[in-house]
Amino acid sequence: MSSDSFSPRLARFSSGIPGLDVVLGGGLFVAGVYIVEGVPGAGKTIFANQICFHVAKSRRRVLYLTLLAESHARLLQHLQTMSFFDASFIPEHLTYVSGFAALEEGGLKGLADLVRRELQAQRASLVVLDGFVAASESAQTDREFKKFVHELQIHAGLASCTFFLLSSGAGVDGGPVQPVHTMVDGLVRLSDHVYGVRPEREIEVQKFRGSHYLRGVHTFDITDAGIRIYPRLESFPADLTDDCGPARLPLGIPSLDSMIGGGLRCGSSTMVIGPTGVGKSTMGYRFLATSSADERGLLFSFYETPKGALSKAQAIGLQLGELCEQGNVQLIWHSPVEKTLDAIGGTLLQAIDRHSVKRLFLDGFNALRQAATYPERVPQFFAALGRELRARGVTTVYSAELPQIYAPQIEAPLGGVSPLLENLFLLRFVEVRSQIHRVISVLKLRDSAFDPKIREFMITAHGLEVGDDFPGEEAILTGVAHKRPRGRQSVVPVINNRKGRKAKSTRR
Repeated sequence: MSSDSFSPRLARFSSGIPGLDVVLGGGLFVAGVYIVEGVPGAGKTIFANQICFHVAKSRRRVLYLTLLAESHARLLQHLQTMSFFDASFIPEHLTYVSGFAALEEGGLKGLADLVRRELQAQRASLVVLDGFVAASESAQTDREFKKFVHELQIHAGLASCTFFLLSSGAGVDGGPVQPVHTMVDGLVRLSDHVYGVRPEREIEVQKFRGSHYLRGVHTFDITDAGIRIYPRLESFPADLTDDCGPARLPLGIPSLDSMIGGGLRCGSSTMVIGPTGVGKSTMGYRFLATSSADERGLLFSFYETPKGALSKAQAIGLQLGELCEQGNVQLIWHSPVEKTLDAIGGTLLQAIDRHSVKRLFLDGFNALRQAATYPERVPQFFAALGRELRARGVTTVYSAELPQIYAPQIEAPLGGVSPLLENLFLLRFVEVRSQIHRVISVLKLRDSAFDPKIREFMITAHGLEVGDDFPGEEAILTGVAHKRPRGRQSVVPVINNRKGRKAKSTRR
């Protein structure tokens, strides 16, 4: 006998908070009892009211009971700045009631009686008890308090009504486990931390009966639109399908495409590293300029505004503006200030899904590193982001800035990320016979043969070109090349990564 033969499956409903249903694995359960804890200012009241207005908009009744909390007039004044607020739902679909007098006069029994009467009168499908800590302080014993919560669970089951109990009893580190935590269907904790001088809001679902959910800490923002949660990418299931085939996407520079076998493999990730001004962004713009209706492109930039990007592209003959007008390229500027990794990742993936993007140029990998509260998270985040992009069939080019303009050694700003990249290109300035040149070299091209020569990289009014190598010169990548002594030969390996060995060597 299956469980379905004697008990129906629990119904679910949307919370109305972007990102929360993803964390909860599909939404809230009807008739569930949930505790929401957090220090003052963490966002509990906005969290609960955003859900309340969402439920009220579906013409279901909502009851909001307050104990030792701000007055209803002041509460509504503060909520009016939120876009989810709609006064037309009050009081017909959303009713605010004070339960403090009932608690003072009759204790927990008096409060329970009030809940029962209002629940019957309002026929509410959602009840919020704001100031739950005041109820716990009125209990003489833990047993009495647990009996009160048990009675709420009975009301929830009989009336198919969901309860939210808001409490400020949690400390900065979550606080101790209370006996009542074992009784409820879910425990959600909101926190507001400061790392150095930078604040960050976090949410953690510590308990959620009846469903899988994304564990761990996730970040969220509070704006005029309310709360938006950004699920941590690393917590997503790893069994995503691969939406890529054997196709190659050209970079749009024929000589460079020839060096790498025709273009970048579909779904691959490429990092272009080099010092400031060497042409990393320009190379990314050229990649996007090859976009089409079948391969739509997206510029996701941290430092260059859309207007600036279009101006620079036009200066070298790239008509990105026309592609934008056709809807084949989208330009997004994202401020690198006070944003979390998860906010950046969530915004990026939403844009990709919204516009069916297949070519992505993310200009400013260094901004991702700076957005990480925990720097050690960057490789894991980058791997999760790459997995999500590949599952969508997106071919990605990143730009990353080297701190050294001229230096005999190159310290790549990758920090554990380079093994996750399929392709790695290096752009450098080099002095050759008292003239400054740009050079490009392919350092890595996974599962494909490539030309390892160091070639000149030129930016002209007519576009980008990759020229010849530098015969007779050596130490080019140090930034200061010099003539090779006569009679001395250098061995240049032609690398075939697919076989994992040197295919042949040529002397020059």
